[in-house]
Amino acid sequence: MEIVYINPGYTTGLTGTGLTCVESEEYNPINGVAFTGNFSGDGRKFYLPLPSSAFDVPTVSDSQFFTKMISFKFSVYLDLVSPYTTVAGFQKDKTKTTSDYNYVSFGYSNCKAYFVIGNNNTTQDIIKNKVTAGFHNVVLSICLMKYLSGSSNAFYVVTYCEVDGDLKSYRTGFSSASSISSVFGQGIYVALNGTTTSTITEYFSNIIVASSTEISSTSPSREAIPAPILSSDTTLVRLPLSTPSGNFSAEGDGKYVGTASGQQLLQTIDATDLITKFGGDTKVNNLIVYGNPGYRTGNGITTAYGGSTDDYGDGKFTTKGSCTLSADPNAIASVAWDETENGTTLEIIDGWEVGWKI
Repeated sequence: MEIVYINPGYTTGLTGTGLTCVESEEYNPINGVAFTGNFSGDGRKFYLPLPSSAFDVPTVSDSQFFTKMISFKFSVYLDLVSPYTTVAGFQKDKTKTTSDYNYVSFGYSNCKAYFVIGNNNTTQDIIKNKVTAGFHNVVLSICLMKYLSGSSNAFYVVTYCEVDGDLKSYRTGFSSASSISSVFGQGIYVALNGTTTSTITEYFSNIIVASSTEISSTSPSREAIPAPILSSDTTLVRLPLSTPSGNFSAEGDGKYVGTASGQQLLQTIDATDLITKFGGDTKVNNLIVYGNPGYRTGNGITTAYGGSTDDYGDGKFTTKGSCTLSADPNAIASVAWDETENGTTLEIIDGWEVGWKI
């Protein structure tokens, strides 16, 4: 699994206008930050700044097969008093509001949650007949599988939606390769539909987008399609960190600037409170270093490396991944790496230094 985007609840990097970020334990009890916005008219959709590679489907030979999945997880706080419909999902062409899409909709009428697939609401399934006001966790996932049917290649897609642990899925077959490019869509968005913004109290947070690709020389079974790679109990948690150390320059107001290749910016993880809350043996599947914002001011340094001084005990920085720095002062810098095979827990990462090197 590769994490391609995270956002605890900030507006940085989102495409749209009128966005507002607030610090609130009510709207986001996990990370304490969430965003809302002017969700009316043409500005009601806000697209996530995802790399185009997230939607790529692998090119394989006739003797090879693949399974590709994208999962989009988010949290939403609902008031359910205002006349709005909260919507989030995949859309084939983000320049056209009438294109095919797959999304989840929390309807104000009768407080229902719908799982919608296809064009113009043609297919619906109620996830929950009664959605309460408050905090909800949602996951949308799409899986595309190339397999062998008789003597010809065929393609199968499964779309999943999970709301607070209630999972629904639809399975659809594709008979031609030309259908592949439109499965995952051209954007992932969040939106509220309404005619006025005076009473908006829907807030989005804890966004994770992950993808996985498996290539095999053996045709997969249509009945063995994997479960979504994210679930509603997948939790994005901000780790408490020490004051930064290293040789970046402190510019004030939480801003640090690196000016020469080889410089580092590190912070020590203090997981004491999280261990008390969740337990020291709680699994840590991924670690992510996140700059909000994170950008470059010139052309001399264009790449930042994320990593940690972890289990080696010698203080040596180990690079775990890299990201290209944008010149946009509102850009985010993010590097995620997988810890599942290492058996990493909260107790193990307590005291690790994590951060950046340029």
